[in-house]
Amino acid sequence: MKKLVLITIVIVVAFSLLYLYECKPKTEPQEQSITIASWNLKNIGQSKFNDPARIDVIIDILKKYDIIAIQEVKDITLQLPQQLVNKMNADSGTMLKI
Repeated sequence: MKKLVLITIVIVVAFSLLYLYECKPKTEPQEQSITIASWNLKNIGQSKFNDPARIDVIIDILKKYDIIAIQEVKDITLQLPQQLVNKMNADSGTMLKI
């Protein structure tokens, strides 16, 4: 009789463990975050924008962030921000917008 009770307990525990194993989530929940940058580029204008080494360093840094605020852009035509976004899109194949 004791042997039958022990076998029953072992079977119940085994099925319980199998049930618990199958009930766990198949994928771990993903943590979502947004990275934000605010950068003062110190009077960036067309002359600095036309320096490939300088603009490549700026773009490499900016690509790490989801939302970017750039300060001290000196461009009377107001085209520099769009040119920067266009260059970032061309280099990375993404579709960033102003």
